[in-house]
Amino acid sequence: MKNLGYYNGRYGLLEFMSIPMLDRSIAFGDAVYESVYTRNYIPYSLDEHIDRFFASAAYFGINLSFTKNKLKDIILELVHKVDSPEQMVYWQASRGTQIRSHVYDKDLIANLLIMLTPKSIYPMDKQLKLMSSVDTRHYYCNIKTPNILANTLARTKAADDDFDEVVFVRNNYVTECAHSNISYLKDGVFITSPLDCNVLNGIARKHLLEKCSQIGIPFEERHFTLQELKVADTVINSSAGSLCNEVIQIDNDAIGGKGEELFKTLQQAIFDDYIKGTTIDE
Repeated sequence: MKNLGYYNGRYGLLEFMSIPMLDRSIAFGDAVYESVYTRNYIPYSLDEHIDRFFASAAYFGINLSFTKNKLKDIILELVHKVDSPEQMVYWQASRGTQIRSHVYDKDLIANLLIMLTPKSIYPMDKQLKLMSSVDTRHYYCNIKTPNILANTLARTKAADDDFDEVVFVRNNYVTECAHSNISYLKDGVFITSPLDCNVLNGIARKHLLEKCSQIGIPFEERHFTLQELKVADTVINSSAGSLCNEVIQIDNDAIGGKGEELFKTLQQAIFDDYIKGTTIDE
């Protein structure tokens, strides 16, 4: 198949799949989600994303009727039904199906939706241009919910103005991007925003911190301003689809271009892990 959709056991081409109008994700965005990319039909860091997915569901009291292993089995089965070995796999659990009401039934059982489409991660040599924007998002940014209207509005404005991503600023401090984390290198130190309700605990961000520890790069998790970002040696964008890409412009300002050797060392370590984690064992 060229793509695939799944909903509570049914599956088929996305163009022909549908979900009930009373699914609470429609009226309330009452759901949590995750996404991963595949290479060689192998979803990268799947276990880590499933762990975060279950944590998100628990945070909002969404009742999942399946185990982590069952979800993994479903995803791995579906991945092999799509023609392309490189895919983006998106899965979502809504709270359930109920006549529209702000007050939800605590006994609802979650609906599981999965979408698989051919897509590759950003190439590691891609250099990104970012647009800054005031962060007007809700205070659940640490949980992956589909309530991302502010993200999509800002991201579309950025695309219209020929930018690759948006970097959000709240109360004078950088939080994260529209669908990715942002960090930087300065004087040999890796700096990234601390985790709070405005910043997602990105898996790619986590891998960057782990690599810093392994390589011996000191790191700090602290708040920083947009101006600090603009005078960084190298600014790094990270996500499931952009593992470790360099940012070369924010708004109209060219940035970075310093400390390239350290950045390339870190980037290569991340890419090596990606290749290793998506290579079929002989």
